[in-house]
Formats: sequence, structure tokens, C-alpha cells
Amino acid sequence: MTRVATLAIGVLVLHAIACGGYGQSSDSAKDALGDDAEAKHQLNAKSNPTTPKEYKSLFKSLGSENVERLKQHQHTGIALRAAWLQLLIATTVPKRRKTVEPAETQRFLGFVEGRLGVGIPESWEAALLRAKPLASADAVSVGDEWICFSRGDELFYKQTESGCSAPSGVSLKKRPEEWSLGVGDSSIGIPASLVKELILNELRDEFGPNDDMKSLGVTALLSADDCYLAFHDVVCGRYKLVSLDPRTKQVRWKVDVEADVTGNVRGLDTYDYTGWFYHWVTLVEKNDVLFVFGVSWECAYIEAFNTKDETNLFRFSTGY
Repeated sequence: MTRVATLAIGVLVLHAIACGGYGQSSDSAKDALGDDAEAKHQLNAKSNPTTPKEYKSLFKSLGSENVERLKQHQHTGIALRAAWLQLLIATTVPKRRKTVEPAETQRFLGFVEGRLGVGIPESWEAALLRAKPLASADAVSVGDEWICFSRGDELFYKQTESGCSAPSGVSLKKRPEEWSLGVGDSSIGIPASLVKELILNELRDEFGPNDDMKSLGVTALLSADDCYLAFHDVVCGRYKLVSLDPRTKQVRWKVDVEADVTGNVRGLDTYDYTGWFYHWVTLVEKNDVLFVFGVSWECAYIEAFNTKDETNLFRFSTGY
């Protein structure tokens, strides 16, 4: 059964992931490269990337001519990156299109949904359908183009009583000893010490004093057996994702969501969309896998973690 942190969710499309792993590689991926010996060598060396740097390096070495074949890769992060590059090629090779063709975006979204076997959150899908290329002055190859995602008129995050913003159905109230976190009809007390730790991890001096919550978003997923919680900045960047035991309120594990680790907001000189910066995150859980769907003006990303042992299964981001 799939559980989501926001109320609106796309249609569920079931997909069987061969050999039972989102992050495993297999000989079938190398077979797809045909007689390209150099590509096979590169794939052997980096067939299980875990960091943004490794993903970027792998695709730079393999070349755009292998994109279609790499969509068959057993490693989901590699397959998603290949599908995204295919969209970039269709958008940027015909010389500086000003829009991303909706048909290309729909094709990419269908690939993502089918590959993951979970519904794509409405906020993520809506943002991708507003994708727009911003050509860098020094863009010299496919992948140098930057795609931005304007916010649109519909706000998927609303301000909570605590001051920070959250998806519809998620609430957060400040209390002396415990903060009250609500998700749908369920609620849980979160130790104030943990909330403070997560907040201090995200707040930066340029946003003012450490009690300024308006620059933060919070997302959560809650059931009788599990609680997942993350505070994140309004500007996309690395943040902490926490798993809590809802009964004992003890932290089971804590991991980094890499998102867009460039740490800067690119394209300010071409800042021409309507609305403020935003960063929306939706958590989706299915079959012991926690998917993190995030989208902001500067990038869209998906990361997946094994809920039992916190292992990262794959990462995908348009930001690297």
C-alpha cells in the first residue's frame, strides 16, 4: 500500500522492477550498450552511483548517444537521468527553444511513474509541466542548459501555526516540551530538542534570527508504525530526513537528502517568472521504500531510501 504526505496524488501505475532493486545494476544494462566497449568500461566503473558528483561524471563519460539505451538500466537513478537527458536533447538541440514541449514532459512523467510504480505527487507533476529552459551564456553541450520550474498560481504549501509552511494536511504547532505534528487525522508530539536540531540545521544567518520559521518548510508522513519528518529551506539544497518511532518518539535513522547540492540559485539574471521562490517536498512510501519528491524553481528531484536500514536506493535531480 502506498502512503503519501500530501492529499492530492496522481494515478497509481504498477511496474515490476526486475531483479528486485531500485539501485541494483545488471548485465542487461551493459548488453543495451551493444558493442560500445568504452561505454561498457565506464558503466562497469560507476554502475552504482550514490552521490550527485558520481551521477554527473557517469553521464559525462558515457555521452548523449547512449541516453536511449541507458533508460533500460537496472539502476533507477541512471534510468531516470537518461530519460531526463532525452527531454533536454529534444528541447535544446533544436537550438534554444523557449519552452519545453508538453508532449516531451508527459513522456518523461510517464516513464518516471512507470519505473517507480508509485503515483507522482500533484505538486511535482504540475511544476514539471511548467518547465522552461534558461539558456546559460556558456552552455556548450546537452546538460549545460538549465530548466527552471515556475511556481504557478496554486500553492501546495500553506503557512502553519509555527510559522513555517507545509503541504495541505500537514500542521505544526509549537509547544514547550513537544511540538504537535499533524498529518491528516493523525498527530504526534515531536521532542522539542529534535525540532530545534533540525531547524538550526536549516536556518542560515542571512534569514535572520534562529526563531524565524518563515524561511522553512516542513513535510511529514505519519502512520501507527512510522513517522518521517523533514525541515527544508525555501531555496533547494541538502537537508535532513528523519525516521521516528511514533510510540517511543526515538529517532530510528537520519539521512541527508541531497536535492540540488550546488547550494546557489542560478539564473538570477534571468529571473522572469511570476511569484516567489518555493520548495515543495512530498513523501511517498510503498513496500519499505520511502520516496522523496521535491521541486523548486531551480530543480526537481527524487530520492529513495530503504525504510528498514536508511540505505539510499537512488537519487535523481535536474540540478546535477
